[in-house]
Amino acid sequence: MDWSGRKGIGWAIAAAAAGCAVGVAALLIPVREVVFSREVTEYGCFKGPAGRGCMTMARLTVGNTGNVAQELVEVHFPAAISGWQVSTRVLDIRASSERRPEPEIRHRESGGSIVYEVRPLPRNTLVEFRLQCPFCEPEVAGALRPEDLRVEAAARLREGDPRTLTLLRTLGAALASMLPRP
Repeated sequence: MDWSGRKGIGWAIAAAAAGCAVGVAALLIPVREVVFSREVTEYGCFKGPAGRGCMTMARLTVGNTGNVAQELVEVHFPAAISGWQVSTRVLDIRASSERRPEPEIRHRESGGSIVYEVRPLPRNTLVEFRLQCPFCEPEVAGALRPEDLRVEAAARLREGDPRTLTLLRTLGAALASMLPRP
């Protein structure tokens, strides 16, 4: 066999290994799973022309790491953040070229909290909530804790980084496909 024939066989083996990795990764991914991470950062207080103010930011990231779309994911914030600036960003966890429908994000007040509804949350989609209070009273700025940021869904909930989990699952599947079979 000449060199070009061996090269073609090498590419075929590499393609088969990649296909196995994708197949194993699909088996490792639960059908219904939502992973979230939350953090609150207080930058400190300062004196300004209008008085004493504090800068606080919070971020909550919610990702659908399962195999099916989630019909409804609810994100709960305490009512104390009603004067804060809240922005959202929708991202693709895997950075694929496949277009996904944007989820509808609405908020409402309910029983002493502010609830953001994400409908639907497509698979491999991430929603990032950024909360900012650029000039809060010290009591308001220090009142928000990470455990005050809650997520509810009809799926298994896990706390962690959705991007890291997805990457680790893909790498694990790729490595598993390279192991020799008995």
